[in-house]
Amino acid sequence: FEAEGIDAAIHIGAPDWPGAECTFLMNELVEPMCSPQFLAENPITRPEDLGGLTLLNLASRAGAWEHWFRSLGVEAPPARTMRFEQFATAAQACIAGLGVALLPRFLVESELQSGALVSAYPHPVVSPSAYYLVAPKAKSQKRPIAQFRAWLLAEIAREGAGKVRAKQGR
Repeated sequence: FEAEGIDAAIHIGAPDWPGAECTFLMNELVEPMCSPQFLAENPITRPEDLGGLTLLNLASRAGAWEHWFRSLGVEAPPARTMRFEQFATAAQACIAGLGVALLPRFLVESELQSGALVSAYPHPVVSPSAYYLVAPKAKSQKRPIAQFRAWLLAEIAREGAGKVRAKQGR
């Protein structure tokens, strides 16, 4: 925090920042998504149908596809892969018809509503990673950070309609 001059950050992963208080914000629910045209050309009626298709991976979510397949009790089939650094570029690659990506619904809600993206297979899974507000322990109770935390938790609760449980982490 000191090197970057920031007071708090939103972190995806585990609540494991040394010297920081981590406040749980929400879990990440991911689902396989693609463009409607890609799905029409590559019907997916069972998880094994993803074998041989291009699966888009996020660099920050190593093992996400394996986790998704395990949640169905299925071994991940061999597939071609492409790796992306950001959800936005993975979503754009899906829209362009390059493959299927595991994307958090809340980050692509407008693309789902517009029809640019569709669920490739209706099986959302809670990711092993979650979102946390992290702040140095020495600053975590200061008024601006406490107010930001309260506002953020209220917004998440309002948007999540009961899907979010707030708890104090380490």
